[in-house]
Amino acid sequence: MATDRLQIYNGALQKIGKRRIASLSVNEDARKELDTVWNDGGVQYCLEQGMWKFATRSMMLDYDSSVTSQFGYQRAFAKSDDWCATIAVCSDEFFKVPLLRYSDEAGYIWCDLDRIYVRFTSNHADWGMNLARWTATFTEYVKTYFAGRVCEKLTGDKPKAKEFEGPRGLTEMA
Repeated sequence: MATDRLQIYNGALQKIGKRRIASLSVNEDARKELDTVWNDGGVQYCLEQGMWKFATRSMMLDYDSSVTSQFGYQRAFAKSDDWCATIAVCSDEFFKVPLLRYSDEAGYIWCDLDRIYVRFTSNHADWGMNLARWTATFTEYVKTYFAGRVCEKLTGDKPKAKEFEGPRGLTEMA
């Protein structure tokens, strides 16, 4: 079953004991607060927390000859704009030989090879931001994260908001 934004919002509201919203265009505080979490990178945050298979993207990268190193590794590989979290950096296309000597910094992977193979969690519309591909686990994770972000504001209940932190909240799901 495909997930949509309204389902995420209503799932988050259910977790905090609030009533559902009818649509994404209703003029209600709950929708506005959830929009804020969405627009502030709520899904991006969730994607960055794990190696979600539905959001995994693999690429072959050749080094960027326009980038020079001052010292250390001599080859820079530009990371894709949709890169959320590194899963693997390998020297072979079958991902059997992990690259152990590299640096991941400032939007680049640095090493001494001319070509590398990478896997990463992607926020591209065809991968991580394609809600139709979300697993039930990830959908639940996003609902829980959103619930935690809006709970105190919408319920005024600090103890309930604390339930979304620590071992019983998001960290247990991760």
